[in-house]
Amino acid sequence: MNPVRPDEKILWVTWEDQRRNRSVSKAVGARLLEISGAGQGRLGRYVRSTVRTVGTVLRERPDFIVASNPSIVLASLALVLGRSLGRPVLIDAHNAGLDPPGGEGSLLHWVASAVTRGADVTVVHNDDLVDDVRHRGGRPFVLPDPVPDLAEAPEPVKPSAFQGKHNVLYVCTYDFDEPYLEVVEAGRLLGADVCIAITGRKVERILAANPPSNVIPTGYLPEADYVGALRAADVVMVLTTRESCAQCGAYEAVSAGVPMVLTGTATLRRIFSRGAVYTENRAAAIARAIEEAIRRRAELAAEVARLRDELVLGWNERLRGFHGILQELARRRST
Repeated sequence: MNPVRPDEKILWVTWEDQRRNRSVSKAVGARLLEISGAGQGRLGRYVRSTVRTVGTVLRERPDFIVASNPSIVLASLALVLGRSLGRPVLIDAHNAGLDPPGGEGSLLHWVASAVTRGADVTVVHNDDLVDDVRHRGGRPFVLPDPVPDLAEAPEPVKPSAFQGKHNVLYVCTYDFDEPYLEVVEAGRLLGADVCIAITGRKVERILAANPPSNVIPTGYLPEADYVGALRAADVVMVLTTRESCAQCGAYEAVSAGVPMVLTGTATLRRIFSRGAVYTENRAAAIARAIEEAIRRRAELAAEVARLRDELVLGWNERLRGFHGILQELARRRST
């Protein structure tokens, strides 16, 4: 089923470097405008990103605008552009886009709610966010992350950070919901034959915690190196303190066929219902979960293969529903 007529255009805009934007935009037939501002000052990045976004929308005049939130600035800008041009606007809302720092009563929270109400559709990543969107007066649609296609990635090459007999890749971005300091402490409780490699740019945060020799920050990994590390890992670990968060790193682990250690939230247990050991975000619990995942590695790897097939089937069904939403918006616009 085609989402829109062949002559209609979807522009998907993001100011973040995230795999979801690339994979979902490709699947729905959208043109992706990805504006990354790593290493720039915030104000300069916002100005440059705004100018480029406005210029692209006015030049291409897409029939649909999809904007990723975060950035809440981008989401707000997309609503203004959509209303000015008479185009439907869909907001792809991440957890931080629906519930930004500051909590209820803050300016950011008020803007986030206004964006949700103003969008024609708010796309969320899992079913546990639907009520949140409705509570804010928005129209939700659930389109999870697809299992990414890593088929063209290079064969596994043991990364230099993998220095143990058993190697755990902890996928981390150093966001406020990631208990990376508990992971450092978990490393102290594990034997020297278990190595934890921690991804992400902010290496200094790990080094400041005086990590043991078996906890090694990798720094930023280019795509090929990151995929190689995923495939070479014995276990991939993804942790969050958010209750309704479904993390991209877990989908990447499923694609790579690697057992997982995940925070035991209801959301993660439901989506990743097999192939994982679930843990609390405490050092002792994390260490025990890693040991269990290593011990059950063959069993969990077989479960991950089954889970991958289930997730792919479920996502294809969701994609058909998304196509139906676009068709409805196209009909509404033409009347």
